[in-house]
Amino acid sequence: MNLHEFPNEILIHIFKYLTTQSKVNIALTCKKLKNVIYVKVLWQNVIAKLNLQHKSIKIKAGNKKFKSDQDEAWPDYLFKSLNERGINQVAIVSVNQSRLKVDMDLLSKYMPSLNVLIFKNMNLQSNSQFIQSIQQHSFNMVSLDLSFNSFVNAAVIQSIVSSMHHLKYLYLIGNMAVNDDCLVLLLSLKQLQILNLCATKISDYGLAIISGYVLHSEKFIYDKSAPLLSKLQTLNIDLCFKVTCNSWPFLQSLPSLKTLITSSDNLVSSSAIESLVHMKTLRCLYIRGCMGNEVLQVLSEGDNKLQMLHLIDCKVNDIGVQYFSTGFRNLSFLSLNSYKITDSCVATICQHLPQLVLLDLAACCGITNCSLKYIGKCLEHLMFLCIDSCPKLTSNGLQYIPLNFQISCDMVNMLMTPHQKYISDSNSTGKIWLTKFSHSCDFFKILDGVLHKNNI
Repeated sequence: MNLHEFPNEILIHIFKYLTTQSKVNIALTCKKLKNVIYVKVLWQNVIAKLNLQHKSIKIKAGNKKFKSDQDEAWPDYLFKSLNERGINQVAIVSVNQSRLKVDMDLLSKYMPSLNVLIFKNMNLQSNSQFIQSIQQHSFNMVSLDLSFNSFVNAAVIQSIVSSMHHLKYLYLIGNMAVNDDCLVLLLSLKQLQILNLCATKISDYGLAIISGYVLHSEKFIYDKSAPLLSKLQTLNIDLCFKVTCNSWPFLQSLPSLKTLITSSDNLVSSSAIESLVHMKTLRCLYIRGCMGNEVLQVLSEGDNKLQMLHLIDCKVNDIGVQYFSTGFRNLSFLSLNSYKITDSCVATICQHLPQLVLLDLAACCGITNCSLKYIGKCLEHLMFLCIDSCPKLTSNGLQYIPLNFQISCDMVNMLMTPHQKYISDSNSTGKIWLTKFSHSCDFFKILDGVLHKNNI
């Protein structure tokens, strides 16, 4: 029985398990299978990656052939095809600057349901065409990623604010022209839920403004009538060199903030840490480069409701982990990346946090196989364990890990031995994924799923 003789319902069920590229290949085989594969349910959550250079492009689909970059018909056909499949997420990986506005016009014309646009790392000489396109079209954008684009400045932000009123997720990572003036403009995005400002030029002043504070006589005063990002749930201000821990108290005024990703120096004050405890909605906290012991002490003394805590490059030691004995009853995900972590620290963590679902001890170079023994014995609810860059661990320690654990490891001395039935998968970074399930897994994709399931 040939494949095209199967009922459409059966084919659709089979095609659900194909990769995006395989679906594209199926569409090129015959008209019957193309009509089946173009059912919108098969293209849900697919992000179309588009190269819009218009050079040396050859497309063949049915009787349509486009062999020249001078042929203006091929972009129309491309966008029509995406819309036909119900694809509403697009990542533009390359553009022809002279045709940018034309392509954006076509995007608006043929993909009216487009709600996710990724436009990263584009070295545009001018932002004028991008601004014109944004201003002239009413994109129903929900998510916009403009990370690592030198052309993104206050003018671009203004065009976004003026035309994308439903925007919920905005990523501006690494854009050094994004400053406090841009933050003031973002106050008009009333639906904004996720804002990633990592490695930008914002400062404490801008964070105060989006939190409902006004500057009065050189002091910030909270003003109930002032605008603020009331629906903001996730804020990333990591690696913003103008931001200090003095901005943390301002963020208490954000009524929906659940996740804060930030950096700190070694001079963080107790009052600044206490402000984190006073954020009653805060569930996930990521801090880079602070004195970890002091952070844990203050958090333990307050009534924090943290479910996920990530301290990276923080000097946590045997004294610091003792604070897990109180004040962390809701913690399910813990990440401690410190060279001062020892087997004794791990034993203390296992004793006080038996409810952990995820434990990340990457770069804790002081731990040995004894730590794996403690983990396997005490953490009954643990599902994920990350032990990257832990040179003292060996494959012998894996015997202590229960069968339902999933482990991330990148050390040569932890590679599977012939008698261990692990499945490994090497990716471009050289990382090795070990799991005792029947297939290899992506540690962080699964983590994202668990976080979403638990509304974290």
